[in-house]
Amino acid sequence: LAGWAAKLMKPRDCIRMLHLGIRDVGFSGLDLVKEVDAFNVVPIMDTKLDPVRIVAAASSKIVDRNGELILPTNRPLRIATEYERLTSEWLRAKRIHATIVSTSGATEVYPPEDADMIVDNSATGTTLRANNLVIIDTLMTSSTHLVASKAAFDNPLKRAEIEKMKLVLESVLEARNMVLMEFNLPQHINLDAVLSHPELGGLRRPTISALHGGGGHAVKMAVKKTKVPELLVVVKSVGGTDVLVSHIHHLVR
Repeated sequence: LAGWAAKLMKPRDCIRMLHLGIRDVGFSGLDLVKEVDAFNVVPIMDTKLDPVRIVAAASSKIVDRNGELILPTNRPLRIATEYERLTSEWLRAKRIHATIVSTSGATEVYPPEDADMIVDNSATGTTLRANNLVIIDTLMTSSTHLVASKAAFDNPLKRAEIEKMKLVLESVLEARNMVLMEFNLPQHINLDAVLSHPELGGLRRPTISALHGGGGHAVKMAVKKTKVPELLVVVKSVGGTDVLVSHIHHLVR
């Protein structure tokens, strides 16, 4: 977009800059917005990319058969985390007395020697399982959001630019799930019968035009990418020819 300048920053630094109003817009998970207590940051759009859960996971040595935490009897529970604020809130809600060990990465390696459990983000749980950690609770879910500083979003001129960026992002994300399918049908084929297939309806209706010189129709429509193998068979079985499938870069409904 014309007039925009971009800068790569660490996620937490990005949120802090937005909270202070130094930067106007950025990308972040809502977990960091909450962790930093960035009340001056406004979520604009959920891209649904990089989905994670913020989980409490304990060493399997201190989890009973029912999945309940076995608390130490001679000292406070020890929790390693980068999410100190979220962890403190969780501990208060659970009424657990604990000591928080602040980390700056590789939190999963702390248990069992240096911590009893952790609070960390997890996408698949593979890293947790590899370190013999058992998830006992989910604090929240998160994914990458387009976010803005409240000061920028309250500014009519900047807000208009942010809305333009949102539109472009939505068009790209929407297009990822769709492809453009084109094919020809002979003149004698019943178009209505072919296009009655539930996945051959296009976004609204297919675009149909006569072939130059007659003899048939050209059909064009956007279809779900996951349905392409099925639709290739359908189109071919009803007499369709010259089938083309191409990528869509932007899609605005």
